[in-house]
Amino acid sequence: MAFIPRSFITTPIFYVNAKPHIGHLYTVILGDAAHRWSVITGAKNPVYACGTDEHGAKVYRVAREMGMSPEMFCRRATAKFQHMLAAANINNDKFICTTSPAHQQTVYQLWDRLEQNGFIYRGSYEGWYSVNDEAFYSSDDVTTNDAGVKVSVETNNPVEWTIEDNYKFRLSNMEERLLQWASQPDAIIPKMSREMVLSWINQGLKDLSISRPSSRVPWGIPTPHNTNQTVYVWFDALCNYLTVAKQPFTNQLSSSLWPHVVHLVGKDILRFHAVYWPAFLMAADLAPPKRVVSHAHWTVGKVKMSKSLGNVVDPITILDQYGVDAVRYFFLKDGRLEDDSDFTENRITSLLNTELADNLGNMLNRVTGVKVNPSQTYPPFHIDLFPLNATSSPQCRAGSEDYELLNTMNNLTDEVSKLYNDFKFGMAITKIMECVQQGNAFLQRHQPWVLIKQPEEQPWLDTVLHTALECVRLCCVLLYPIVPQSMTEVRHRLGLLTDITTQDLQCRLNRTFINPGSEHIPGASTKLNSCSKLLFKKFDI
Repeated sequence: MAFIPRSFITTPIFYVNAKPHIGHLYTVILGDAAHRWSVITGAKNPVYACGTDEHGAKVYRVAREMGMSPEMFCRRATAKFQHMLAAANINNDKFICTTSPAHQQTVYQLWDRLEQNGFIYRGSYEGWYSVNDEAFYSSDDVTTNDAGVKVSVETNNPVEWTIEDNYKFRLSNMEERLLQWASQPDAIIPKMSREMVLSWINQGLKDLSISRPSSRVPWGIPTPHNTNQTVYVWFDALCNYLTVAKQPFTNQLSSSLWPHVVHLVGKDILRFHAVYWPAFLMAADLAPPKRVVSHAHWTVGKVKMSKSLGNVVDPITILDQYGVDAVRYFFLKDGRLEDDSDFTENRITSLLNTELADNLGNMLNRVTGVKVNPSQTYPPFHIDLFPLNATSSPQCRAGSEDYELLNTMNNLTDEVSKLYNDFKFGMAITKIMECVQQGNAFLQRHQPWVLIKQPEEQPWLDTVLHTALECVRLCCVLLYPIVPQSMTEVRHRLGLLTDITTQDLQCRLNRTFINPGSEHIPGASTKLNSCSKLLFKKFDI
């Protein structure tokens, strides 16, 4: 099986100047699914890190406008992001804030290393600066909008001409090493993002300002040995990944985490993570990230989210209204790396009804119902009636379509694993649901509700139920990273332990099913658990 266990997955640390929105929610759900898949496929001590970026001019300005100290504002804002993580069943191991003393120490360590290596110098900067983006832009990256305002081409946020003295990083010295790293097919995905990064590098890189006058940005980490300058908020923020990767007490990077890191970012911050960040690392004699995954954005009704338009969706509201797994399923099914996706509430209910309730839920209910499975067991599989290799044996009851289902089940884990490894969760979900559809068709062909009335057909009924249960079990394991709560309940219904291992990813029709971790008597059947509630609730549309 093509497993690529990841030790260290990160989301960007979210800027606390505004409340969480569905873009933040999608990112943490995407990272959570990848992390849960890492656990299932055998990653050793994997770490999933999230956090908040609490420094910068925007945070200081918003705190002042709200009449509170930056510290108090950050505590309250960070609590909202932590609440969103808990509400969405995000299984992160670490949560970091840039105001922590340990993080400031990391920033200073990286700064000192870059200074020792000759990559930091004092200079003046003159150019376009966006307060909203906390970033400088070249003239090529600026345009004039319809209102006659100078804006960033990349973010459409206003820019202003700025002249100031600060510390600069010799980014121009890193072009060749960045090209070598970014040219690797797996370094940056999707392909269009990698090509964009290569284009930026090939156009030529100018040295980067990495500090701001503290008179203009008083809320941040002072530069080492000079309190008149504040560390550039993006230099500060990017260092969080090193802070998380350090081993407790030793202050050294954990070899199990660095550089085995996958950074998950929105496309609007790709430049920072795929140009500036690897440049900082390599200039400091550290390895660049293993991979940077850039994902597209979400619109609402085909329109970009905006406070002025009133179309910003609150994550907690939709999680409360539709349930955690319904929202997770929607985001992972419809979210894309390349193209923006559109948020509509009807789509959530439609997916939940047609795919989880009518498709998977229907199959589960069919094979665990008392009418067709009165013993409430995972019955034995009679291999003479369904040989695992197609045969013309007179005892064989399976047809060509049944062998197509078996082939799908045998190949499903490898196909889904490859898609999960490339963060193509929507395509993987489609593959899984196609298998469930085949399983439902299998039941429709062999009609266990008819076989139960014919005692002489008991061995074939057992085989049909076992095959269908095995289809449900396998799809349940593969869907666990997507909808963990629901799949845990399904596993309980099937009489399985809730902990999933790599063993569970196998199709097991060639032997009596064995419940991992429990005693097993040859020939005995796994007992199903009763379920008093409907596992997949349907919504009215």
